[in-house]
Amino acid sequence: MRAADEQRRDRAISAGVDRGEVACGRVAVDADGVREPDIADLLDARAVLVAPEALRRRRRGAEPEHRPPGLRALGGVYTYIVNSGLPKALIDLVFLRASQINGCAYCIDMHSRDLLKGGIAVEKMMLVSAWREAGDIFTDKEKAALQWAEAITLISETHAPDEAFAAVSAQFQPKEISDLTLAIGVINTYNRLSIGFRRPPGGEPAA
Repeated sequence: MRAADEQRRDRAISAGVDRGEVACGRVAVDADGVREPDIADLLDARAVLVAPEALRRRRRGAEPEHRPPGLRALGGVYTYIVNSGLPKALIDLVFLRASQINGCAYCIDMHSRDLLKGGIAVEKMMLVSAWREAGDIFTDKEKAALQWAEAITLISETHAPDEAFAAVSAQFQPKEISDLTLAIGVINTYNRLSIGFRRPPGGEPAA
């Protein structure tokens, strides 16, 4: 079992996941070495606020760790998205834009760091929220994805307008549009989990 865990960590590290994050458990790694958000940490952060003594007992081993099956299933959807064939940088741009709209500091911090690790220029990352005025810094495909991310994230206001759907349809195949829309839905869910469980930027639970 230990050898399998070590092999899994090695695959994650070779895929670009920070060794320290894997070693200290700040990220969860699936069987393919793909990083997914550690929802248990989000639950820990919320528990600090509502039941600190129960959390301390669990951490001492007095109570078994409990990860709701629904949250594990959400992690599976996240893993599907990152393996869907959509470019990782595009996924991170969409994740960042949705997180900016929702005001999720934890996710903004995480996906900004992911973009920087992936080699994005700082100047480009700083203009994600103003991509419409950024000239040709963003490709047509990135612009369409960002427009769609805004439309779906603000669905109660935009109702996914025909203009946004036409733009994304011109740049992506039907399966890609489906995967992209799923990605937007997933990051909106993670935003709500992170905000609801009081997860601050930097990865440390709220005190």
